[in-house]
Amino acid sequence: MPKQLILGSVLGGIVLFVWSFIAWTFIPWPGEPIRSFNNEGAVEQAIVSNAPVSGIYLLPNPHKSGVTPEQRTAAEEKLMRGPMVFASVRLGAMRPFPVLLIIQLLTFISRR
Repeated sequence: MPKQLILGSVLGGIVLFVWSFIAWTFIPWPGEPIRSFNNEGAVEQAIVSNAPVSGIYLLPNPHKSGVTPEQRTAAEEKLMRGPMVFASVRLGAMRPFPVLLIIQLLTFISRR
C-alpha cells in the first residue's frame, strides 16, 4: 500500500507538471493571461519604496492592524469601488528558472 501511494504521488505530480507546461506553452488562452503595466519602472519604484519586505500585499487593505472601525469601513468601500491590487512581491533576486521548475515538480509530487 505505501509503495502504491508513493508511486501514485510521483506519477500524479509528473502528469500535473507536464499538463501545466502544455497549458502555459501551447494552449492559446484568450487575451493576455499575465498583463503588463504601462510604466513598469514607475510601478517597480513604487513597490520598492513602499513594500518593506517580500510578501503578499493587498491595496487597499482593510485588514491591516491598528485601523479604527471607520478606517476599516472606508478601506472596504474603497476595495469594492476599485482599483484593487493583490500582489506577490519578492524584493530579492529570483532563483534560476531550472531551479524553479524543479521546485514546482517536487511540490506537485509532494501534494497528496
